[in-house]
Amino acid sequence: MKKLIAMGILCLMITSSTTNLVGNLRTCGWTNENSLIDLKESYNGLADGEDKNSWIKEGATFCEELILKTTTFNELADMIPILKDVGVKLIELVPIWEHCNSFAPGLRWQVRNYEKLDPARGTEEDLSNFLDKAHAAGLKVITMFQIATTTPPSPVCRGRVAPWAQTIDYDREGIGGYLYQYQIAHRDKDILVRNLDGEYACEFNGFGLVVNPQSEDVIRIFKELYEREINGRGFDGLRLDHPAISYCFSGDTIWHGCEHCLCPDPAVPGNYSPLRLYRTLRSIKKPDQVFTSEDPCTYPWISDWACNYPHYRPFTDMDEVADISEDYVFTLIILRHYVLQNKISSDEFVKWLNNEPISYGRTRYRMWRNWNMFDFAPINFFLNDPRYFPTVTLLCTIPGVPKVTQWEIIEEPPEELLDWLGIKEIKYPVEDRRAHWKKVLNIRNNNDALKYGSIRNIWKSGDETYAYLREDGEERVIVVINFLNREATSTLDLSFLENGTTLHDMLNNETFRVENPCNFTLSIPAYGSRILCLKENKPAVCIKKPSDGYLYIFGRQIIPTIFGSTLIIGPITIEADAMGEISKVEFYVDGDLRFTDYDVPYLWHWDEFAMGRYEIKVVAYDNSGKKGEDKINVKIFNW
Repeated sequence: MKKLIAMGILCLMITSSTTNLVGNLRTCGWTNENSLIDLKESYNGLADGEDKNSWIKEGATFCEELILKTTTFNELADMIPILKDVGVKLIELVPIWEHCNSFAPGLRWQVRNYEKLDPARGTEEDLSNFLDKAHAAGLKVITMFQIATTTPPSPVCRGRVAPWAQTIDYDREGIGGYLYQYQIAHRDKDILVRNLDGEYACEFNGFGLVVNPQSEDVIRIFKELYEREINGRGFDGLRLDHPAISYCFSGDTIWHGCEHCLCPDPAVPGNYSPLRLYRTLRSIKKPDQVFTSEDPCTYPWISDWACNYPHYRPFTDMDEVADISEDYVFTLIILRHYVLQNKISSDEFVKWLNNEPISYGRTRYRMWRNWNMFDFAPINFFLNDPRYFPTVTLLCTIPGVPKVTQWEIIEEPPEELLDWLGIKEIKYPVEDRRAHWKKVLNIRNNNDALKYGSIRNIWKSGDETYAYLREDGEERVIVVINFLNREATSTLDLSFLENGTTLHDMLNNETFRVENPCNFTLSIPAYGSRILCLKENKPAVCIKKPSDGYLYIFGRQIIPTIFGSTLIIGPITIEADAMGEISKVEFYVDGDLRFTDYDVPYLWHWDEFAMGRYEIKVVAYDNSGKKGEDKINVKIFNW
């Protein structure tokens, strides 16, 4: 009878929820000093204007995949409990509107109609439900406009691009992108840039026709779109996609990595910086919204900087308008060709990070791949290369914000892509990859030193590992990463510690006593990592069960809930994980101590009359009396 009543309550709640758903450097010489925006953030680069607690740094950023398959709003909603559990804070979407018919069905940046959602994504109600569920779970969501280019209705740019352009984007249905259609309907407007022959200019990478971001009409269009589509729908900011200006002047040499060519003629007659448009959009964004950028630089092709170490960008003018930027230099060059191949030492790597050009106190994304990296190397690496796991640890423990993709933690790449790439097996399934991300992000997100702290090298001698100290105030975290295919033994300089200090490896749950701080010898397993905290740091603890965003019936996890809240029907056993030298774990309900557990596993069976909303809190104490805590809000019906 009790189970029948429980199912009745469940049906009523689902019906009620459904009813509610239905009802609801300055710049490169061409920027005037007086035109710089007032950031109103004391130049600390944080979106909310605080010295800490900027939500962009509080967890990883997740991006959906771009090719082969269109992810629906309902599918994204179903991912929310997993993303929350892993440690994601921000979901980044490609454009959500109707897009041109390109050579691949997933290439959705080519917006055809901002007045209509992409029907393959879902309905207005589906989008609203997804955003509501994400926000209820404490996650943020952004999307992006197609600003730099617009898609032509035919391959007019063929023969007018750089030799490295692999594809020529155009609308296979012959309609064209949103701004192309607007230009054709308003031929007196300067929506698109014209070349020296009076034709519409082509982006030299083959991405379409060049938009004039300095046009008053273009600025007005995107300002109206931002108010309606971003602010009006409740998004938490905007991704500034493709800010690099990919047109050139006659006689210019343009660079693509170490490859170069002369500007494809006919060239353009003037300069069309996008910064004025971005400043306008930033002036109407809400205080807690963020702008992310695909690149920190608007003119990356002007020199051969990518050919010579340290491969720094020539300038970082996008830091003026973007809170955080991707930088393919780190991913494609420093990480893949230097760090993974041990071509630079730990000291050189840390120096590279400390000297990385970043303006306005902004920060950078740290990622293995992005949604536009679907060739063999990045895909096979996370499926079959054991170095992927120490790479994840590195991405989550160096300065910046880690970024992870759908195929890394949600699902395997499609079979047709694997067949096309020639990938025949998967050694490390998505469950293993997700578990590692979750473990490392739980450590990162609970340690300010890893989110905000400085970094310095502590590797001294021995096997070549990457060893560094992250420090924020009195909080210190030591990270040691081994990309070698054998156990590594390294000597570390821990002279900042007292002799006899105890270090706890939060990643592997091991403890080490430092007997010789100036020459501390540590072993790291093959393809392994250690994240060490001082004994005086608070112990790490997390509630393992119940998980955020799930329905539990008599202790069993059933399905994700609609709005990302946790719903419990009947009794449940609360489970907690604690790392460190733990003496006890306490279980609280609404601040009242209900049970204390002194032994692993840390459990408490909650079976008492409870109806409504409650806060469950667990507090772990280590042997020195220091404590750490975790909490979760739930709705429970138990009688």
